[in-house]
Amino acid sequence: MIAKRPIAEQCFLIEAISWEDYEQFLKIFDDRRFPHTFIDGVLEIMTLSQEHEWTKKIIARFIENLSIAFQVRITSSGSATLKRQLKERGLEPDESYYVANYSVVRGLKRINLNRHPPPDLVVEVDVANKSLDRLEPYARLGVPEIWQHDAKGLRFLKRISDSTYRAVKHSLSFPQITSDDINRFLNRQDELDEYDLVNAFIVWACEAAAKKN
Repeated sequence: MIAKRPIAEQCFLIEAISWEDYEQFLKIFDDRRFPHTFIDGVLEIMTLSQEHEWTKKIIARFIENLSIAFQVRITSSGSATLKRQLKERGLEPDESYYVANYSVVRGLKRINLNRHPPPDLVVEVDVANKSLDRLEPYARLGVPEIWQHDAKGLRFLKRISDSTYRAVKHSLSFPQITSDDINRFLNRQDELDEYDLVNAFIVWACEAAAKKN
């Protein structure tokens, strides 16, 4: 095992990690958050900033209220680690949801991607300067949709191959909305506090849903 090598203020790489080493790391952290990416023997560990956590939580609240407004049933899987030894890939999403497959995993305490489908929707917030490409392992693991947020805003990504995604206007899980709809509210964070921001989003979502019916 090669010693840790700092990549950026919030990210560190550990190289030459076997799958067994990786599994041991997961056991050590157990059910605690372990923000990381594992690709072909390289493990990247990330710390989490207030900006990162606030953004991912707001997006999560938007998704969960969209579920109610548009009457779309979901099963939340949060930051549960996604991994498959066959793919030599593992990572912890910021948030994740089962939408099309919500009933398949409903009530399960543990999800095994060797037997169960991956989440239908993942939230990925990019604040730190990560060394590893986190989109590729999501694609290899079969995640159909990612809501990716970075300095340029939020975009919806659709899986188009085993290694790539393409930006699309409409969400796969909530086809009634566009990324512009979400960005319009995210851009108001300096104008509104969290209560008023989420409440304004709920009002809009309910009105949008009513127009679709």
